[in-house]
Amino acid sequence: MVTLPVLNPVVHEPDDFEHDPELVLAHVTCVINDLLRATEKDQWPGRELHSLVDCLREGVLERVAHEEREFIDVDEADHSVAHLKRDHVRLRAATEVMARAAAGEGTTSPAHVAALSRALLMQLRRHLRAERALRPRANRR
Repeated sequence: MVTLPVLNPVVHEPDDFEHDPELVLAHVTCVINDLLRATEKDQWPGRELHSLVDCLREGVLERVAHEEREFIDVDEADHSVAHLKRDHVRLRAATEVMARAAAGEGTTSPAHVAALSRALLMQLRRHLRAERALRPRANRR
């Protein structure tokens, strides 16, 4: 299971997610940990999937939209920007896969949902590192 230190139960405003990548990562990790605990018992993680989809839509995808506005003036030929945009497409697609699973579409098993969740978390971590590296260039404009 992917674990992160326990966070203090603080209610965060949606704007917090746009400005703090560590908060986004911590929140997604906590939600995925809940999902993984359910799947370890071979239970269908319905409630946890819905929570994950909400978290992805409200935290990750809102942040992605904010990034796209922020990096709009960064040189399109820059390989890092192209990579970031591909990450955005992948994060949106992963969110939709999870939303379909939450809606009961497809023949996804608890083990498959767990594997998808772990892959999504790794993808988000890589994306946030890439974004962090690109941010100084965006701020110079």
